[in-house]
Amino acid sequence: MEKPRKDGEEETTLQRILGLEFELDALTREIHDSEDRFEAVFNQSAVGILLSAPEGRWLRANRKLGEILGYHGNDLIALRFQSIIHPDDLNTHLDLLSRLEAGEIDVGEHEARLLLKDGSTTWSFITISLVREAKGELDYFVTVFEHIWRRAQTEVSLLESKELLRQAMQDVSHRRHVEKALRENEKRFRDFSEAGSDWFWEFDKDLCYSFLAPGSESVHEYDTSEFIGKPRSAVKPEGIEESRWQAHLDDLNAHRPFRDFIQPRQLEDGSVRWLSVSGKPLFDENGTFTGYRGTATDITEHRKLDRMKREFVATVSHELRTPLTSIKGSLGLVVDGALGQLPEDVINLLDVAQRNTERLINLVNDILDMEKLDSGNMEFDFQTLDLSGVVREAVEINKGLAEEFSVEFILGDLAPELTVRGDSRRLTQAVTNLLSNAAKFSSEGDKVEIAVCRNDGMARVSVTDHGSGVPEEFREFIFGRFAQLNASDNRQTGGTGLGLSITKSIVEKHDGTIGFDSDVDIGTTFFFTLPVTK
Repeated sequence: MEKPRKDGEEETTLQRILGLEFELDALTREIHDSEDRFEAVFNQSAVGILLSAPEGRWLRANRKLGEILGYHGNDLIALRFQSIIHPDDLNTHLDLLSRLEAGEIDVGEHEARLLLKDGSTTWSFITISLVREAKGELDYFVTVFEHIWRRAQTEVSLLESKELLRQAMQDVSHRRHVEKALRENEKRFRDFSEAGSDWFWEFDKDLCYSFLAPGSESVHEYDTSEFIGKPRSAVKPEGIEESRWQAHLDDLNAHRPFRDFIQPRQLEDGSVRWLSVSGKPLFDENGTFTGYRGTATDITEHRKLDRMKREFVATVSHELRTPLTSIKGSLGLVVDGALGQLPEDVINLLDVAQRNTERLINLVNDILDMEKLDSGNMEFDFQTLDLSGVVREAVEINKGLAEEFSVEFILGDLAPELTVRGDSRRLTQAVTNLLSNAAKFSSEGDKVEIAVCRNDGMARVSVTDHGSGVPEEFREFIFGRFAQLNASDNRQTGGTGLGLSITKSIVEKHDGTIGFDSDVDIGTTFFFTLPVTK
């Protein structure tokens, strides 16, 4: 049976209950006040605040974080750290979360780039802390985002400015080095130009003289001041052919390089000096023409020596040709029996002497022709010619040459009514030289094919042999003077080594071109082209 309470005890118990209710109400109000304060701070904060679960799910995010990232409402809560933190900064953030959970640190801090909804990035200073339950278990993370893009931008700009300053210092140092090198090169160029005998000149884009260094004392006789500022076309040398001068100006206007343009230059005392001028066009990085730069060499003394050499060669050759012709005639008479029947061994010796005499006469004739071509004294009788007829006659004349080398000349296609302006005798000489060359380098019994055709508006004459071909190392010298190549079968082919050089000069006098195609051990085709008359 319960023991009856006294009135004093009941009053004390009631007071305790009322006191507990009062404390509970006070605690409840305090909690509400705390929550209100938290909400006020959470929603009105100037920084972004995020509450996230341990597994990474976002629980709550305040309005400022939405403004920073550009997301709102459910779109904001659906995000994850992986979707807003730059990949290069994400590992640092995740590492801080792990260390906080492990109790290694109390607060984690780092700077990171945030990926915004519009695709741009911004910098933020991130502070991470955690909240645990009463039992010590992890409840959630609190992450604060402080927008620092202006500070980061300033720091980046400062770093860029430092780098620009460093580069500028390097550029200044490099520029000084380059300027020094340029000054040295200019001095070196000036020393060379003053010490050398060549002129150095420049044209501007309008082909006017903009620079002229006269060289050493050997050319100081020239007054160069009259050239500066004048166009090249206004300083035509006296005595130069109009066609050559116009062709030179055409090269300049077409911005083509040129070499060894020979021109006279008359001095105040009436004497004439000869210059060899060469130049190359200049273009800027955009391919725009900016002028010319080149040299001019005084070749007066060289021309004098060359003329003396030609005169000497011509004199010697003339003096040789007369007695050689007499010797050849005398040997021919003896071989033909003018002095009676001679022993066979004597006749053989006379045949050798006659062939060598013929060879010397051919050499003298070739030297004289070359001298005439060089000096411009070879006469040309230009007429309208049937080129196929000229070639047919040249082959007929050289039948003896084919028999001598035991080859057969085969006339292929000869284009009819193919007319050119030329000298019949000189073109026959050119074809004869090609036939002779083909016969010498053919084996006994071989055929040499000759053809005439129209090719790209030009008349083309070709002579094809089936010899050993022209070796690669000899091809650049093939049209040079005294250029000779041993025949494939080591026969004594003779020759002066001037035939192809003379042929080239004759063809060029006809405004034509000459060339060849060759395959080793297959054969060679020499050809020349001439303009067709209308």
